[in-house]
Amino acid sequence: MKKIIFVMIVTCLSASGAQAKWGFQAGANFTTHKSLKSLNEIGPNVFHTATGYSAGFIYDLNLGLGLGVNTGLMFIKRNIEHESSGSKTLDRYSSIELPVNLKYQISLPIVSPFIIGGPYFDYGLRKKQWGYKIDYGNWRDKMSGGFTLGVGVDLVKTIRAIYQCDWGVNSFKKPGHEKFGSSSSSLVPVPYRAKTLGSRISIGVFF
Repeated sequence: MKKIIFVMIVTCLSASGAQAKWGFQAGANFTTHKSLKSLNEIGPNVFHTATGYSAGFIYDLNLGLGLGVNTGLMFIKRNIEHESSGSKTLDRYSSIELPVNLKYQISLPIVSPFIIGGPYFDYGLRKKQWGYKIDYGNWRDKMSGGFTLGVGVDLVKTIRAIYQCDWGVNSFKKPGHEKFGSSSSSLVPVPYRAKTLGSRISIGVFF
């Protein structure tokens, strides 16, 4: 998988300037958990959608006939409202995301609509639950991913507005340890796994 991603990045970087363009994109995301398991082991828990944000660089490679590749490197901050025993907190997750999308676009002089879809790959940086840091375990536990589907428009081929829906396909929240005190030894095992489900809306500018 790493080799495939590396080859795609090299291919994008070697494309001519007439076919490709770089930009910066930022926006809000709305995320919750799905497919929770074994929650009865730690008591009643309910998760609600909360607002986070994303920002990073995007890259478009046009292949002709309206087809193209959309990728980039994004910093993602996901917040999920966690309700347990009558109290609510925000679960906070930070990660670096690499999307690899296919794009179809109708090119018009002023407004050019498009659709995109494809996988994304996340590498976790930091996460908190109940206000405390969570131990990831090892680098494999930091890896997650899913699929995205989006629609958007490019205005005068410079400004982009896009709405996307994201579906996690593997466990974003994995069994680990919750830190419930000031002491580093105050760790409690977390037995369940969870996937993410969310959407995002973003604005981008091409250079």
